[in-house]
Amino acid sequence: MARVRSGLHTVEGIPVAVESKPVRHLRLSLRPPEGAVHVTAPRGVPWPEVASFVRAHVDWIRRKQREMAARPRPAPRLWADGEPLRVHGKDYVLRLVPSRRFFLTFDGTDAVFECPAAATPYHRGARLALWMRHLLEDDLATLVPEAERLAGEHCGDWRIRDMTTRWGTCAVRKRRIWLALALATVPEDCIRYVCVHELCHFARPRHDAAFRAALDRALPGWRALDRFLDAQPMRRVGPPPLRGAPGGE
Repeated sequence: MARVRSGLHTVEGIPVAVESKPVRHLRLSLRPPEGAVHVTAPRGVPWPEVASFVRAHVDWIRRKQREMAARPRPAPRLWADGEPLRVHGKDYVLRLVPSRRFFLTFDGTDAVFECPAAATPYHRGARLALWMRHLLEDDLATLVPEAERLAGEHCGDWRIRDMTTRWGTCAVRKRRIWLALALATVPEDCIRYVCVHELCHFARPRHDAAFRAALDRALPGWRALDRFLDAQPMRRVGPPPLRGAPGGE
């Protein structure tokens, strides 16, 4: 039986990008803005198994794609004066103040961002993303241990990544969780939920009834938080890496 290969396939008329990786379970995600289907498949899994997995989720895929298509598309971000800046679920208005340094403070509904007049949108965005990363690191220093107690699971390591498709993901064997930098934009309750969600996957990798029951025990109000996060448009917090720069694309 043919093994699935990384590449673009079609199931029920839906284009499906398949990535073959050394993972244990099939995983499906939709990539913004249009909801492109992406499947991560264990190496060696036969294609019919992957196709059957996608078919079982066709109704969900099409519903989510309709929801994503109905969402307003955010304007390109320039990190310019007057743009919105969301921190911990609260919206601020970015106010640029010429300065020799980069420094961020809050004054009522204004986020006062001191920065050199010559700073480009890339540099402004990179500095704000660094500030958001430090903020989220401080949050997680408290929330990850709390989530461990709630989920009854130990996290060997947690890391932050500027993701655009998932609020969190995990590596079960390494007992590591990856958390989206965009979590710095949502309320603390949502950050705690994502941590609990990923930790519960250590014992229950699939989104099945046993997994949902574990979430019910750990965090009874998780469904409302899940719906809230599902309605939030995900995008990078910082600018994409510069081509040719260290760590760039």
